[in-house]
Parts: sequence; C-alpha cells; structure tokens
Amino acid sequence: MVLRIIPDIPWTIQLPEIGAFRIYVRRNRGYWLHDPLTNEGFMLGALQRAVRPGDVIFDVGANAGLYTRCALQCFQAARVIAFEPVPENVKHLKHNLRLGAIESRVQIVPTALAESDGQGVFQKDNVTFASGTLDAVSQGEPSQSHAQYKFAAVTITVDVATMDSLVSSGAVPPPAVIKLDVEGAEAMVLRGGRRTLAAHQPIVVVELHGAPVGREVVRLLWDAGYTVCGYFRANNGQPPGVYQKIGQREWDGMTDFYSLHHLIAAVDPTRIADPIEPFAPTPK
Repeated sequence: MVLRIIPDIPWTIQLPEIGAFRIYVRRNRGYWLHDPLTNEGFMLGALQRAVRPGDVIFDVGANAGLYTRCALQCFQAARVIAFEPVPENVKHLKHNLRLGAIESRVQIVPTALAESDGQGVFQKDNVTFASGTLDAVSQGEPSQSHAQYKFAAVTITVDVATMDSLVSSGAVPPPAVIKLDVEGAEAMVLRGGRRTLAAHQPIVVVELHGAPVGREVVRLLWDAGYTVCGYFRANNGQPPGVYQKIGQREWDGMTDFYSLHHLIAAVDPTRIADPIEPFAPTPK
C-alpha cells in the first residue's frame, strides 16, 4: 500500500497570511495534496464573516492549529480556546502556535467536549490524525481513516467535559464564535453547551458528518433560537449547492451525507444572510 511507504517526517510549509506551518508528510498529506486554505474555504470564509476584532473563539477540534492560526492572524480575534484531546495533536498544535508567535493568545484545553463530564474512550486516527472521534460516536468501530484502510481500532482514554461546565466554572471565557469539527460528535457538543448558547449567543460554524447528526444539530440550534444557513444540495446534487436559510423543507431533505456539509448559525440572522464566500488569502 502506497500509504505505508510515505515517510511521516515533519515538514514546514508556508501558508499565505499565516507563514510557517508544520505538517507531517503522511498524516497531514492533505496539506500538500491540496491547498489547505482553499480546501477549507467555507469554514474559513464563515469564520471570516463571524469573527470581529477582540472576539474569543472556541476552536473545538483544533488538531494542528490551522483554524486557530487563521482566527488570530487573519481575522483579528483576541483569543482562541483550542480544544484538542489527542496528546500527539496537542504537541503538534503547540509547535504551530510557536511558529506563529501566538502562544500567549491561545488557551489549550486537552479535553473532548461532549454532553457529560469525566472520561471517555476515544478512537484514534493514526493514519491522518484528522478523523479521530469519541467511541460513543463510532459505537466501537474504528475511526474513519482506520476503517477506510482496514486498520485495527486504536483507542485511548481522554478527558471529556461539557462546554457549559467549563464556561460556568470560569475555566474558559464565554465564546463569541464557536468553530466545531469533531467527526460526528457535533450534537453531543451542542447538547453539552445549551446554557452557553442561551446566555452568550455565539455564532456557530460547523462541519457536519452525515445526515442524521446534521438533522440533530440543526434541530438543536433551532431550539436555541438560531437561524441556520448553509450550502444545501437537494437530491444528491452537486457541490457547492445553494446558499440558503435551512428550514423544515431542507431539514426533511437532508438524506445524503453531504446534503448539508457545513453550516453557519446565528441568533441575529442579518449576520449570516449573505452567501459565505470562500476565504481568499492575499499572498505575501
């Protein structure tokens, strides 16, 4: 298998408006196979729309730190709370924060956000370090990359906490914007953050992982008083779809994995009414 012979050595690349960013050649191969800023166009464009100077951002599923770096270096956020439960990812994240000279503006929380406090089993992804998820999501099955390449499951025990408990205890400040990419645990995170959503009304930017969890996420946000928008693809249509407010008709039509792959939600609908344009960095 070609994947097995790709050396997993560290390599520092240069990203527009961010600068030096370290990846590993095998596990982060998407960074050199595709332009990462373009590949993450909607999510970064949505953050560009949502973030205002001085905001506190929750980067839930921070991984190597791409979104944290963009929030601080491109979008003028004041501070990022980076949630990342996997020790190897935390080490990688810290290195990239040092490269950006932004360590003092980031609080790393080595915890998985969920709907309860304590500990949980986590399905690791040793192939790409991007598809790891809580075992409660995968129901005992290996992470997506391990399943794709027929690798055995690898699990670790991680700390888990609710957003509400961390905010109410003062362990982290309340967010103005939440970026959420947690490989299927999106609804779990939001269920554990109901009080935070109600009290602070942050804009929420989500990458969804399948129609069932997508419908649950939209319903949770509706119940919290949010308007939800995104590029919706009806009847397995081609990307990017049509940017629109997600209503009952679209909710009923969320049957394909990518019917609604990303969303942005806000209590103030004027903040998200216009179509999200992909982030377009200015080369230096």
